[in-house]
Amino acid sequence: MKNVILTGILIGFSLYNVLACNVCGGGLNMSNLGLLSQYRSNHLTTHYQHSSFEHDFYPFKVMDRFEKLTIAARYSISDKWYARGALPFVKNVRRSDAASIRKSGFSDISLLFGYNVSDLFASKKQGKMFIDMAAGINIPTGRFKANIYDDDVPMSFNAGTGAIGVKINPTIGFYKERFGILYSSDFLLNTASPGGYRYGHQLSQSILGYKAIDVFKARVRLEPNLGILYSIKGFDHYANGRKVRSTDIKSGNGIIGLIVRFDSIIVSTSIGIPIYDGGTTPETNIENTFSTQLTYLF
Repeated sequence: MKNVILTGILIGFSLYNVLACNVCGGGLNMSNLGLLSQYRSNHLTTHYQHSSFEHDFYPFKVMDRFEKLTIAARYSISDKWYARGALPFVKNVRRSDAASIRKSGFSDISLLFGYNVSDLFASKKQGKMFIDMAAGINIPTGRFKANIYDDDVPMSFNAGTGAIGVKINPTIGFYKERFGILYSSDFLLNTASPGGYRYGHQLSQSILGYKAIDVFKARVRLEPNLGILYSIKGFDHYANGRKVRSTDIKSGNGIIGLIVRFDSIIVSTSIGIPIYDGGTTPETNIENTFSTQLTYLF
């Protein structure tokens, strides 16, 4: 059981961050912890993500860079029930020929409760399957500035969303011997901020395959993984109900990652490669995304 769990610990954290929906505002201010909830030990995790976007506003070019450092933890309430939370710190930078603008600060805190079902069927011939379901809220603790446009940056540069968000995160895993497949989905329902502005709802779905490889006399485990992430984000809306132009997203990313575990320490790295962009912002080019993570099990 631990083979697929250990893979999920790092894949789950990096998956959702591959697509930085922050470029259109209302980013999910919590990484998809995914299968972290399946591991019966408590844990503390630090995750870093970097993504960049190039905008072709003729005759000028603008580069946006989004960085996020997240500290997250999981605590077992019982054998099946658990709680998890995350506190992100974001740094967003916009560079152009005219100026460089930086916005940074702590983002919204996320709290989720989950329930896991393990070994729905288990045999060497059939393999094993499990289901994990988590739900919770994003608490608007990050700074939100309704008139941030006055600083010549979009609403996506706010550290927080200014409103409560409802999150649902189901995960399904199947594995047999040293091979496995993981499916994870994230849905975020955003409510309106005090001023009436509302970020678009978001849905992300991913599927990955992996293989476990033991090295150094089985003291170290390597788990390379490969998969696809597809994300959708609806339009943001002004207080009067009008859609905010160029704030939707439909994007597909190829995922290449590697997980390394030694004793209670797990390190992972992941690269997201854009393969599809179906949003209504043709002047924006999504660059590759890089993320890395360090997890301590206790």
